[in-house]
Amino acid sequence: MASLLQLLSVSLLIICCSSASADQTPKHYVVYMGSSAGETAESEHLQLLSTVIPRDERERIYLTNHYNHALRGFSAMLTDNEASELSGREGIVSVFADPILQLHTTRSWDFLDGKPNPKLKRGSYPPHQSSYDVIIGMIDGGIWPESPSFRDEGMGEIPTRWKGVCMEGADRSKMLGVCMEGPDFKNSDCNRKLIGARCYNVVQTSNGNTTATQTRLDKSPRYVLKTVVPALTYPIAIGAFHAEQMGVMVVCSGGNEGPDPYTIINAAAWIFTVGASNIDRDFKSSVLLGNGRTFQGSAINFSNLTRTEAFPLAYGKAIAAKYSPVSEARSCYPGSLDPEKVKGKMIICFDSFPVVSRGIKKLVAEDAGAKGLSQNWKHKPAPVVAYFSSRGPSLLTENILKPDVMAPGVAILAAVVPKVEEWSTLFRRKPSGYAIKSGTSTACPHVTGASAFVKSVHPTWTASMIRSPLMTTATVYDNMEKPLTNSSGSIAIPHETGAGEIIPLKALNPGIVFETTSEDYLRFLCYYGYPEKTIRSMSKTNFKCPRKPSDDLISGINYPSVSISRLARSEGFRTIKRTITNVGLPNATYTSVVQAPMGMDVKVSPKKITFVESVKKISFKVRFDGREASTGYNFGTLTWSAGSCSVRMVFAVNVV
Repeated sequence: MASLLQLLSVSLLIICCSSASADQTPKHYVVYMGSSAGETAESEHLQLLSTVIPRDERERIYLTNHYNHALRGFSAMLTDNEASELSGREGIVSVFADPILQLHTTRSWDFLDGKPNPKLKRGSYPPHQSSYDVIIGMIDGGIWPESPSFRDEGMGEIPTRWKGVCMEGADRSKMLGVCMEGPDFKNSDCNRKLIGARCYNVVQTSNGNTTATQTRLDKSPRYVLKTVVPALTYPIAIGAFHAEQMGVMVVCSGGNEGPDPYTIINAAAWIFTVGASNIDRDFKSSVLLGNGRTFQGSAINFSNLTRTEAFPLAYGKAIAAKYSPVSEARSCYPGSLDPEKVKGKMIICFDSFPVVSRGIKKLVAEDAGAKGLSQNWKHKPAPVVAYFSSRGPSLLTENILKPDVMAPGVAILAAVVPKVEEWSTLFRRKPSGYAIKSGTSTACPHVTGASAFVKSVHPTWTASMIRSPLMTTATVYDNMEKPLTNSSGSIAIPHETGAGEIIPLKALNPGIVFETTSEDYLRFLCYYGYPEKTIRSMSKTNFKCPRKPSDDLISGINYPSVSISRLARSEGFRTIKRTITNVGLPNATYTSVVQAPMGMDVKVSPKKITFVESVKKISFKVRFDGREASTGYNFGTLTWSAGSCSVRMVFAVNVV
């Protein structure tokens, strides 16, 4: 696992420069050679490099990274032409420039602590055993071991399954399943909770980044769950594919490019993709003005405050820049404020443009010389889809419904690295080690934690068996017992929510699960268009593609949701097959109920499914007839119920 973390971290942190035309400036390329076949000598790869790099540039014949654990390959400094020449060689699956990856958020982590839900009663679920020895690997931009969040009081001994140790030094030759020192990080900082760490230098910069491994998911500490955070030319997807093949569950944030459609990323079928929502918590505080008037607002502080200098208030609308629309100025839209009128004031902004994040508004105010920013938010129910959360459908393929689920990712109280230069100029005090953070990367650890929780109770379940109940038992209602909405107040669709907001407790006892197998993922690649030879090289199997593969057939892999990207009226109907596995009582009968969109005829066959002790898996078919349905995406659900067990499968059908 440590080696896999090292590989993925390197993939995350390598920086390259790309251009539309062939660039003969050497830059970082990854040469991907498929599934690992054990130790591969570096000399083999160096020999390969020497065949494409000119003799007078022999200094470039070296490996920046060598991969031989989860997958096989290397990275090196190559020109576009050299990379193109290598890509046609026998045994090489793909060669690609390592992309610049935008951080979804510089947010720290918090763990799911449950949320009130009117339709969930804790007493309705059977008691379960405590869990232990959960190991979670995180890839992030840094770690602050001094934080109280990493104290190991009450923790047991480090799990025997963990193969790493704390280690000193930065010699790459010694980085084998260990905890190494980095800037301001000593191996003595490791403990029974923080059991390993890696520090990587970013290419062309002097910045280090540390990857940490923890043994604890608060409230879920038993049994090992190997979880890493997040097309064959995308390093995260490649690493995630091989991780899944080795039994590692892969959970990735879906990105912060919402609310536009087609912005979701990390959308491969083997990745558990997470969107972000708000929570029902509010930090209330009173704002006292100079004239004695008091207003109710939101604020939180972790340091002792003394009286500070008072600053005049200025409403964005009243300090608009010349020729700037008043509607933009009141929301502190970039370029809308007059710097001379802003200087030295506290700026009040309204939330008329949800797409403009608070972080952007803060930068606008600071750039204009403001002393602070106050944002007026309207009250909303919870959970609500975060405006920044990336939306589906996926550009990778519309025949897999993404995101998979959503989880709390707005205004999350989290431990952070205390950076003095980012502390408010109002207080000039020692910075706090905690902050309120937002992003799909704060939603992602909630799902990671929930996955660990389910795994701890069901240690023999595969990654897809864990993903299934977290999707099929998710809620589509808010705390007002109304359908989930987005930040504009409209009813949210599955391209925003996925299957809904996760309910970890309910996922413990689903009764039935959809198990997506390695064969499903290989068929996904085949249907997507990859050659059979390439897939065999990746998987080290004798896999054979079905006849006449097409992207439309991706809808048929055994996923816990259904997405059909194109159902032509002239086609009439489409039939999708799914297989469910009984993980509940050995003898149970499940009945189906369909909630279909207006005009669409959805039929399930058979309508009832009966499990007996000797039958663990049963298949069913769903027939979608869109001849009378409206054009565009139509959404609905299919629910299977037996007693207290109920699972819901979301479907999306695009009628053209």
